[in-house]
Amino acid sequence: MKKKRLNRDGWGFQYFPYYQMRIDCDCFHGLICLLRIVEGEFNYWEMPNAGRVAVCGEGMTWLHLIPDAGKRVITVKYFRDGDVDSMRTNYPSWAREEFCPSLWYVDVMENLEYDEQGIAVYVDKYLDVIFTPEGDVKVDDRDELDDAYEKGELTQSQYEEALAEGEAILKELCEDIPATAKWCAEIRRIVEQKIMNGYKPMYLFHGSTLRFDRLEPQQAHGACDKESLRAIYAAESLREVIPFALPLRWYPDEPGGKRSFSCDAGKTYVEQGYVDINRMGYVYRVKPDTFQKIDEWQWISEEAVEPLEVLAIPGKNMLHTVTFSKEARESQNRMFPANEV
Repeated sequence: MKKKRLNRDGWGFQYFPYYQMRIDCDCFHGLICLLRIVEGEFNYWEMPNAGRVAVCGEGMTWLHLIPDAGKRVITVKYFRDGDVDSMRTNYPSWAREEFCPSLWYVDVMENLEYDEQGIAVYVDKYLDVIFTPEGDVKVDDRDELDDAYEKGELTQSQYEEALAEGEAILKELCEDIPATAKWCAEIRRIVEQKIMNGYKPMYLFHGSTLRFDRLEPQQAHGACDKESLRAIYAAESLREVIPFALPLRWYPDEPGGKRSFSCDAGKTYVEQGYVDINRMGYVYRVKPDTFQKIDEWQWISEEAVEPLEVLAIPGKNMLHTVTFSKEARESQNRMFPANEV
């Protein structure tokens, strides 16, 4: 049986905003994990009723529900709010009322654990149930479950428990899919409200052109007071801090050279200067413990921070996030004529 982290690092999503919290209310008791997919091309599966089904892509949200009762991980994969795929011609009106689910994927699990960073990890027990708002219901990987049992990787008790859990999922979640959607939406409302009220993600990201073993507060020089604090600045996704890791140089790179730029949502507009494609930029993944949110996307810490992870990214790998003015493009191409932009 494989262990899978609920920040979905196996999909490459560990650099997206990820929240993990315990919920105890009338509608749910258990662990909730919410993952926002801030970028990436869409991936689709084909289903008989729904047709082309979006599994992941920019703007989607994955909500994981791990109830205390039962051995399952319920993953609801939501479209960007209100932005349903136009190819879903059979998409029911009730599904458009709130959050717009694309599909549900339910893993039967053996048990839930936590890794050294506190990320929830479940032991996958092969069997899965997939269903859509259009009424598709599919039991998947039964062959893998049978094969594991025949090879002695599962005891008879574990095998029978997995089958029983699969049957319970079909009965409790798939017999009335609109009711399941309403229940999931109710839980997501609670989660979104907690986030709005300041619940912290499991980690944050800081971008820099310099490599450090320990991040220390530095004096910032921004466009306003909140961007000019002595602090460590961070954001909830890697994409948002890429402009601060971008090795942007003065042109010419000597006294009197010019450099000016602006950035928004992970994109950088270079007015003057050039990107050194041979230099590295660095993104630091950090715990949020000492950070406080100061606006829609910025967090600050006035205390030093030990990074959980440091990613070294070549400047050439960040060029797709950059738009150049005519002057900056000419400077870039003079510096790197073999790599014209």
